[in-house]
Amino acid sequence: MDQTTNAKKIGQKIKKLRKKNKLTQKQIADFLDSNQTYISKIEQGKKNININSLEKIANLFGYSINYFTNKNNKNHKYDPIKQTLKLYVKNITNEDLKVMENINKIAINIFESMTELIYNK
Repeated sequence: MDQTTNAKKIGQKIKKLRKKNKLTQKQIADFLDSNQTYISKIEQGKKNININSLEKIANLFGYSINYFTNKNNKNHKYDPIKQTLKLYVKNITNEDLKVMENINKIAINIFESMTELIYNK
């Protein structure tokens, strides 16, 4: 897969998750200490997202970074945290998003460790 195709696929997944969680590009941009134009270009596949920003977005939405990069076919989602901590709040703050990221980061690490233990027996 070439870099342009990969950027488009990653951008589409980010856009889908952002919209599903009723967040604006501006909210994501603020969360990443970036700007709305940059997020728009990422979602359109016109710009590559840096790995640190991609990791923050993955953590925010409760996904492994592999979900975005398609490195393998395992389930990359830790569903219980998503069910517990929905983002359907209209007035969610940047600080709220950062807390969500940290909670999901912990949950993802636990999920991935447990998955590794189960599948690598």
